[in-house]
Amino acid sequence: GNLAAVRLELLNLSDSLLAAPSLFGPDQFALRQLAANGNLAWQSGTATAEQFTAVCDFGELTANGQMSVKELTELAGQVRLSRAPFQLEGKLDLARVAALLPSTLHLHDDLRFESGEVQFQVLSKPQDDAARLLVNIDTTNFVARRDNQPIMWQQPLRGVADVTQRGGLPRVDQLLCRSDFLTGEGTAEVEQAQLKLSGDLARLQQQLGQFVDLTGWQIAGTLSGELGRH
Repeated sequence: GNLAAVRLELLNLSDSLLAAPSLFGPDQFALRQLAANGNLAWQSGTATAEQFTAVCDFGELTANGQMSVKELTELAGQVRLSRAPFQLEGKLDLARVAALLPSTLHLHDDLRFESGEVQFQVLSKPQDDAARLLVNIDTTNFVARRDNQPIMWQQPLRGVADVTQRGGLPRVDQLLCRSDFLTGEGTAEVEQAQLKLSGDLARLQQQLGQFVDLTGWQIAGTLSGELGRH
């Protein structure tokens, strides 16, 4: 129940190295720099962030608002949205992650990842009579070279979800997925749902196999249809 508050003007972690064969195999997780600043507080199982930012070699994270362990448990176990406002944003540089963990990610030995980024946003934006959760995931083109030949994966993934809850089960006001191997969009609530899907799993294997060693894997099949409940 005691309040633990930290004010970070500047926190630097430099030239750190983590070797864990059970997790990363022969890879070594080398971090040149981690810098963080902002306000953080912890009390009675609740974390509060105010303009908190962390930046490292391969990405960055920004957090504002409140989130409790209880609310996370209810979200995962009971699908109950938080009524507290919070915002979590970040981006991940996949080229730098690939350079750190090529064996862990099962990348081709002769692959050199040049660019690619994942951006995400999670926003709890409660209204007067409802909890609301917005989730956005977006990726830039993945660009690499293998055997000195250029490789590009355009439009790997974009996903959007807008969910509200007014006392009962959550209502999905918008669900959107866009990629070159899967598309989907729709809405869902207690009384009715409507979802359109189309996908090509062989296309997924083709694109993913340019970067990842899928020896022993076979992914195939197509998806097409509309799912509804009235």
